[in-house]
Amino acid sequence: MRRRAQGDTPKSGYTSVMCIICVELAKQAMTPSEARRALREMTKLDKDHVAEVEAKLRQAEADAATTKP
Repeated sequence: MRRRAQGDTPKSGYTSVMCIICVELAKQAMTPSEARRALREMTKLDKDHVAEVEAKLRQAEADAATTKP
């Protein structure tokens, strides 16, 4: 069995080095509003990753808005 390189993304959409917010968003186990609340509570994320999480949140919110009945 081939070992996954650190940069490889598995079918689930997350890797073992992602923050919990990114993991839960990728699994759709957290809503965008829950993720925003969790992001406000995170104190040790660098600015680049905060920007990345915010972009993922905007995308999740846009996806949710287009899939509402």
